[in-house]
Amino acid sequence: HPEIPFTIRRVADDVLVARGSNVSIDPDTGVHLLSVAGDARKDVASYLDNRMRYVADVETVVAEVVASIRDAKAEDRSGGSYVLRTASNATGDAGASRRLGLSDPGHDDPRSDSIEVEFGALPVVRETDVIVCGLGTSGAEAARSAAEHGLAPVCLEKHADVGGVNTVGGVPAYWYGRRTPFFKKWHQTLKQRTRKSNIPTALALYEIARELGAEINLKTPFCGVEIDGERVTGIVCIGDDGFCLARGTYIIDSSSDGDIAAWAGAPYTYGSERDEITLWCSFGQFVHGKYEASRQYQSVIDQRGIHDTSRGAIAGRRMTGVAGRGEFIQDYIATRESRHITGRTVVTYHDVIAGRVFPDTVLRCKSNVDIKGMASSSAVMCGYVEESFLRNFVMSIPYSALTPSTLSNVLVVGKAYSITHDGISMARMQPDMIQLGAVAAHAVAEATSTSGAGGAAGAAPLHALDVEGLQRRLFGAGLLIDGDLPTGPDDERVPPDTDDALVDLVDRVVSCPPEPDEWARLFMVRERAVERLRSATDAVSWLRPSTAQLLCALGDRSGADILLREIDSLIADRLPPVAGNRRHDMPDHGWAPRPVYLLCALAECGELGLVPRLERVADLLEIDRTVSDHRFSYVYAFGYAGERLARAELIPVIRRVADDPAIRNSRIARGADPRLTQDYIGERYAYLELCLARALARCGDPGGYRTLIEYTGETRLYLARSARAELRDLAGLDHRYDVEAWTAWLEAFGTTGPEPKPYLIRHA
Repeated sequence: HPEIPFTIRRVADDVLVARGSNVSIDPDTGVHLLSVAGDARKDVASYLDNRMRYVADVETVVAEVVASIRDAKAEDRSGGSYVLRTASNATGDAGASRRLGLSDPGHDDPRSDSIEVEFGALPVVRETDVIVCGLGTSGAEAARSAAEHGLAPVCLEKHADVGGVNTVGGVPAYWYGRRTPFFKKWHQTLKQRTRKSNIPTALALYEIARELGAEINLKTPFCGVEIDGERVTGIVCIGDDGFCLARGTYIIDSSSDGDIAAWAGAPYTYGSERDEITLWCSFGQFVHGKYEASRQYQSVIDQRGIHDTSRGAIAGRRMTGVAGRGEFIQDYIATRESRHITGRTVVTYHDVIAGRVFPDTVLRCKSNVDIKGMASSSAVMCGYVEESFLRNFVMSIPYSALTPSTLSNVLVVGKAYSITHDGISMARMQPDMIQLGAVAAHAVAEATSTSGAGGAAGAAPLHALDVEGLQRRLFGAGLLIDGDLPTGPDDERVPPDTDDALVDLVDRVVSCPPEPDEWARLFMVRERAVERLRSATDAVSWLRPSTAQLLCALGDRSGADILLREIDSLIADRLPPVAGNRRHDMPDHGWAPRPVYLLCALAECGELGLVPRLERVADLLEIDRTVSDHRFSYVYAFGYAGERLARAELIPVIRRVADDPAIRNSRIARGADPRLTQDYIGERYAYLELCLARALARCGDPGGYRTLIEYTGETRLYLARSARAELRDLAGLDHRYDVEAWTAWLEAFGTTGPEPKPYLIRHA
């Protein structure tokens, strides 16, 4: 912005390539993701909206940038980066109640400091019915569908193409997802356009939306919001002349990361509810002539932080994808999971597996269980996960999961809607997210048709929308079909709220091993389920192992002896691998050896009899740091049991595993060469070291606290943030990432350490 001075700060040491010649950058100077385009072009395609700038003299540009960085470093050696925050609430125009949100209040990065910036009145460049923020999987269809409804959407996209993960992300296949009449028609139209004109998907999506009246602004990042009470009244974006403001009555947040809602202060969870670990990100490489990228399923990136995003890109360039190394580096990091904006309903893993239908269902999805990474729900940890990779489930997204709990005119679509970590592993497939974008456009059209006069001031709040009217629209469009809504209290796709429904469900579960939808419905009504299960098992002469496991997983010890005996038989002379001899690097899909599931179920019910079984596992465990196989799950079981039981009796056996050379000292210090983090197997052992440390700390071991304190200085941001969050919960205070302050706090307890404190939350 012409009125705001910026200084480039050091981020990372890397090498620039300019026309085949390497330009080395001094490590003390560094360059942060400097990207220079190739030869100049006279004919810039119209669909780029003249926002892509081509540079001819690459060497000169590189030299000038490097020189300017060195000049800046000569004046200021502080390093780090800055997050903008507004110095005052007012935006400078007549609306004195309006304020700007330029950063995420739910996030802080130890390598970034905040600075306050005084803004004058930003130029208002657009005023419209609806703004679509992000033209990825959901946003491209939201733009098309909104235009089809005559809403004249203004659409903002930071990349030079639309389509998101399907196009620039290099994942062009629609493997899973529900094929509704709407989607079949949509897909056929797209194929006809690409084949007839011989154009790529990104251009076809762009042309279709433009022809219907959508205004598409490519290479236009949005970086903040204007807020008035519970309404987002405008989007701060970066145009050719600096910061500007686009105002809209309604906002569709299709950023895929929930950026708009988060900047407006909406609450959210990030990744796993336990520790912010997300599904593995995808940062692939392209091979000449192939549209599909050689993707990676290996690591975690916190896209909220500029440093961690940079680190992930630097490491990802040096990793090998599923189809080997490519010739071209992808510039689109597909995080697969990030924020989950808290809506008026939170969809859970139990809801997904049960195929639950909500009264306000607006979309039904279809997918396999695809937890690419670490699971978090207690159900998965205790073995309630589908073993077949190919089995599909049908699940619902309710309208109330799209409406942020604190905002009245924003809909969140894409993978950032209100759902848990394990739930999003399934309800996120591209065809479903495309259709979710269409649902949002229909919702805005419905709200616009029922709003009174007066523009934004008279606009109906989206959370108060007539959902039945919206559902009629969706049935008419083929997005919903017969059978997609609940039929009554006896519908087996809803929680067993009546006594008769619960009795019938429990009787089936006791008589034979439960199907996925059956155990999922019991997890929805945990306390009532335990009471009825105990009553039903009293009437039988023997208890099935499956029923004993379910009781323990639900927190009741009635079946603990049966599980202990089964574990003894399973680990008598070896540690069994994952069933089916899976070849995936662990953790993946929630799969684990059966003894691990049983140990976790015993931990859920507080059974101390698992301690000698853990000692037996430790005797048999031979960890190989070069691989992440079934032994990962056995190690994790020590942490899971320790943090839930929080008893001193567990400290010696957990310490045995934590002190194994393969696990100890897996941390990479903040500020280290980011290329070190390309070792994704090492990253998984660092995660295990963190899990064991928090288990030891919760058992009252000072050594566990010391390891957690060390991890607040970890360079991989999710590990540092997880360590800090654990310390904050245990201590009841917050020293952020200050190692010295945390150490002083711990030393005040002397040699005994703080009191044990169990982790009692059961994630769904």
